[in-house]
Amino acid sequence: MCTLSIPVDIFTFNIAINCCCHSNRVNCAFSLLATTFKRGFVPDVVTYNTLIRGLLSQHKSAEARLFFANLIKFREIQPDVITFNTMIDGLCKTGHTDMAFWLFRYMEKSDCEPNTITYNTIINSLCKRGLVDDAFNLHSEMMEKCILPNVWTYNRIIQVLCNLNRWEEVGLLLDQMIHDMKISPDVHTFTILVDAYSKSGKLDDAKHIIQIMNERGVYPNIVTYNTLIHAFCSQGQMDEALAMVNTIRSKKIMPTSYTYNTLVNACCRELKLDIAMDLYRNMASDGLSPTVVTHNILLHGLCQLGKPMEALTFFYKIQGLGHKPDIVTYETLLGGLCKNHYVDKALSLFRTIECNGLIPESDTYNIIIRGCLWSKNTRSNSRCIVSEVLALRFNRPLWNILDAYCRELKLDLAMDLYRKMAFDGLSPTVVTHNILLHGLCQHGKSVEALTLFYKIECNGLIPESNTYNIIIRGCLRSKKYDEACKLVDKMVDCGFSSKLNSFSTNIRTFTILVYAYSKYGKLDDSKHIIQIMNERGENPDIVTYTSLMQRYCSQGQMDEALANGYAQSD
Repeated sequence: MCTLSIPVDIFTFNIAINCCCHSNRVNCAFSLLATTFKRGFVPDVVTYNTLIRGLLSQHKSAEARLFFANLIKFREIQPDVITFNTMIDGLCKTGHTDMAFWLFRYMEKSDCEPNTITYNTIINSLCKRGLVDDAFNLHSEMMEKCILPNVWTYNRIIQVLCNLNRWEEVGLLLDQMIHDMKISPDVHTFTILVDAYSKSGKLDDAKHIIQIMNERGVYPNIVTYNTLIHAFCSQGQMDEALAMVNTIRSKKIMPTSYTYNTLVNACCRELKLDIAMDLYRNMASDGLSPTVVTHNILLHGLCQLGKPMEALTFFYKIQGLGHKPDIVTYETLLGGLCKNHYVDKALSLFRTIECNGLIPESDTYNIIIRGCLWSKNTRSNSRCIVSEVLALRFNRPLWNILDAYCRELKLDLAMDLYRKMAFDGLSPTVVTHNILLHGLCQHGKSVEALTLFYKIECNGLIPESNTYNIIIRGCLRSKKYDEACKLVDKMVDCGFSSKLNSFSTNIRTFTILVYAYSKYGKLDDSKHIIQIMNERGENPDIVTYTSLMQRYCSQGQMDEALANGYAQSD
């Protein structure tokens, strides 16, 4: 237009800037803004609103905030309700709800009245963060300011209240919505209620909601029916679920892939594979193509029934029909083959993953390594895979190998792998150390276990309560009572005092701890252990009290000795 000397104005530029923003070319949009200044035009609020929206659509929220702040600072425009709503929406979508709320209050001070959209945006963000009471208060504020909520406002608050099982407030809000505000619930409102009742196991109430919908002329859609079908399947009411499919067909509503996936999954869960396969074949008659989720469900069902070879045949069949597997498909098959002792087949399948453009994940390696370890014939293959796992920096699959080595008394191999992990740049985690500590302690190597334990903090890690649990029990088992006492003290000093109550042990271990503390004159600590035993309902036996009484007697504290004697007799 400019080349042809056709007159342009700010409206022309606004249209062009909007086109650039919609085409994800926000940089070109800002170039056009510069051109408007060069041609002597003054951008208006529409220009700036479009640019802010363009930045936010490109996930450039920081740039949008800076741009908006500069507009306010240099008084380039007087922002209107659309400007504020655009910014507030962008801030909420990027998780900056507090900043959005501050802007919302600033908006009111700027003599720009928030509207229903403004309130809905903030309410939605508050609900996502679980701040339902704040959302409720904002809804009340709307009413006080005569800013009318719409059905969307009520739907959002009702949904989060249903999720929290606050049924009384749901009822009050519905009553206000229908009778006070004269707002008719829509299909989404009813679907929320059907979903909430279904998840709470109140299927009769959910069906009653469907009946109310029909009476009010608000007809359920496929989402509503899918919600109810899922609930029937979850409750094991397959006949009701299948009947519901016939009902929706009679209403000229076609089932979706989600409908079929839900039904097929429920049939597989109940080991009704024949019905599941019939449903799978019926999908074509409804004009639906099975998804990768459908196939994964059926493969899992076959494996659960102990038919991994049938699952493998089905896998090759669907591949031949052009259906692409995903990594879950492979993991399902690998797990089924390994559990049913077809580890050679699993290894062959594992090697085809990358040929199909997929990359094995940590869980994939975990499954195949566990399978190799279960089978003595393929155990050597697990060592071949270790180098791949180390190169990919996956910790979890290696835990299985370490655990297997420890259980089979191959502690040298376990320690070699531990050192190799560190050498190859894969820093062992606390879980790695826990596995090794447990293996060493189980086989009486408490000295090596203690050495490893004290290395944990040197490696920049913080031992967990479970770590202390393992090493303390190991020391007690090896009669290293002094070390056990020191470790309990260290555990408490590190802030795990509250964890002593959940200390995974038995009366015998506690008795040994009481004996150990008493032997070293730490009588208050012994009493604390007895207190913990009482809190856990594990009443100290005569051996426990005798250990403590003997130490009190040796220190001349007869009153305390007698008091513990009476406590034991009680």
